[in-house]
Amino acid sequence: MFKNKSRGQSKYGLMSHLGPATKPFQICSIDTIGGFGGSRSTKRYLHLLSDHFTRYAYVLTSSTQNANDFIKLIRNCAETDDIELILSDQYPGINSKEFKRFWMKRKLL
Repeated sequence: MFKNKSRGQSKYGLMSHLGPATKPFQICSIDTIGGFGGSRSTKRYLHLLSDHFTRYAYVLTSSTQNANDFIKLIRNCAETDDIELILSDQYPGINSKEFKRFWMKRKLL
């Protein structure tokens, strides 16, 4: 048995298994790939939203990583269905107040 020294910090969340998605847009992941941009291109980032049930990937290119880009990506791919859960890294655009307001409004409709 191996045990680490405990620290006096509170836990943010517990890792768990989500299980397989049983319908489209139940679980989606958002990721961003960056570092693009040649002398002719203004688009530097590729934003991906993938649905865990259908395995479809939705793509948006942009020059920034702000909340408007993530909101636009969600609106473009989920016009008819609601996304129940989004998994993402801690991007500033995802953690912004603007994105959180958008997400809460969408959940209340």
